[in-house]
Amino acid sequence: MNKIILSGYIANNVELKTTQQGTSVTKFNLAVKRPRSKNGDTDFIPIVCWRNTAEFVAKYFSKGDGIELSGMLTIRKYQDRDGNNRYATEVVSDDVEFPKTKKSSDGNYSDNETRNQTASTTSNADYNSDDFTELSDEDLPF
Repeated sequence: MNKIILSGYIANNVELKTTQQGTSVTKFNLAVKRPRSKNGDTDFIPIVCWRNTAEFVAKYFSKGDGIELSGMLTIRKYQDRDGNNRYATEVVSDDVEFPKTKKSSDGNYSDNETRNQTASTTSNADYNSDDFTELSDEDLPF
């Protein structure tokens, strides 16, 4: 079984792109603290989201936001422009959520909880395909 569940913070700007075939894609790094690390070490894990998941992330998340996601670990082999073999390890996420929040002492939820409720009730009617830029597969970094 190849299943990864991560919780962390988005470490760079989220940019939505489209392939030549019109498929939405976004890639970002997830900053995740190592458990039981005495030095507070952080790993920056490359995350790739496709289609509706990519559109959701681009619409509701930005650099510095907390995020929870699940997906699978992939390792790709490719050749760079000089013909050298290269490998890319990344998580392809198929499920993204806002971080869970706790009720405060006054009985109210934090902004993330309100944002979560708004995101889950938003329909795809807001989606406009004219907002996407057509890219060739060579322009994608993966």
